[in-house]
Amino acid sequence: MRVELTKRTALVLLVLLTVLAGAGIGLIQDGGDSDAGPAPPTVTVTPPGDGAVEDGTERDGDTGSVDGAATETPDGGDAADGATTDAEPTLSVTATAADPEPVRHATGSVDRLEGTVRTDASWTGTADTAVVVYSVWAPDFGWAETTRRTVNVAGASTLPADAAIETLTYATGSRASAFENPRDGTTRTTEGHVAVTVVLFDGGEEVARERVTDPFGVAVTNLGSTGGSAAASSGGAGTGEASDPVELAVGGADDAPIRIDGVAPGDSGVVRTAVRNDGTESGRLSLHVENVTDAENELLEPERDVGDTDETGELSGAVSVRVSVGEDYLVGGEGTWVRLSELETVAFANTTLEAGETRSLDVEWRVDGAVGNEIQSDSAVVDVTLVLSQTS
Repeated sequence: MRVELTKRTALVLLVLLTVLAGAGIGLIQDGGDSDAGPAPPTVTVTPPGDGAVEDGTERDGDTGSVDGAATETPDGGDAADGATTDAEPTLSVTATAADPEPVRHATGSVDRLEGTVRTDASWTGTADTAVVVYSVWAPDFGWAETTRRTVNVAGASTLPADAAIETLTYATGSRASAFENPRDGTTRTTEGHVAVTVVLFDGGEEVARERVTDPFGVAVTNLGSTGGSAAASSGGAGTGEASDPVELAVGGADDAPIRIDGVAPGDSGVVRTAVRNDGTESGRLSLHVENVTDAENELLEPERDVGDTDETGELSGAVSVRVSVGEDYLVGGEGTWVRLSELETVAFANTTLEAGETRSLDVEWRVDGAVGNEIQSDSAVVDVTLVLSQTS
């Protein structure tokens, strides 16, 4: 026997995913390629023995300048008067910044971030001292010098192994707050950058300088719950009496939409609610999808710049989901996700709810990290109906 559903037996998930202007990747920036990252910092280095900073000195929050010292221009120009900028020796530098440990916090707050940076430097010609300067860029705050080291490299042509790896404090306090994730039940990755400047000296004169940058990603999971649940009852006129063999109860308020706002490329999260069989017999729980609808809402300038002229939004093609009840997947599976735009074309699994059993219904979602400005201001709405049928 199949229990016919009334409105109260339907769980309607209104998944409204809106990428706000400025939240997309590849936004237009004045004067450069939007994927190039922030402009590198200006770094000042004094010759060794003339007020140079000693090995391992921490400079959290410093602006990266020292009064009266030779200054490198952001475009890699010549040092100030008195510094030698001969073409030889030639200097080659690479740097790799490791991502800090993922952050999991009840409200998505971030207090301190650390990471390891590996710097490989090699050169031709003669140098007796290398000064290595580390700076970190944080959103809304810009660059700050964190650490610099003075290294004896007399007779060497590469940076010594013990100076090649540095553990940096990427951000603390207010600078760390730039990486916070305020959205409940989501994981968001925010990008920062490390700049490494290597300056070679020989006999107190600067002979070579090179600067490189490398990004790092900070993944922050906000453990707060994302609201939205619905109640269901198949008994009579919704009296709540367990008179039917199977009776589906879901969450709290009737047909309450689950709404997720302000997401950005690379964001992900999970929405959880309880499903319960209040009947007297076991039932088969299945899921049905209809009305996958995109809306452009408005066509912003960054969307036009990437060729978006459609009146229909593109968000459903950039968002993937999977749905599970306990350990059983109804949509997708381990390592398998389904795009919102394809939900009406795929077959779903089902699972069993025993009489009196309560299980967690988890709707996991993620936004394609490679999607661009075409999804700005877009929204997508999906209606999902749960059906509990008698198994015998």
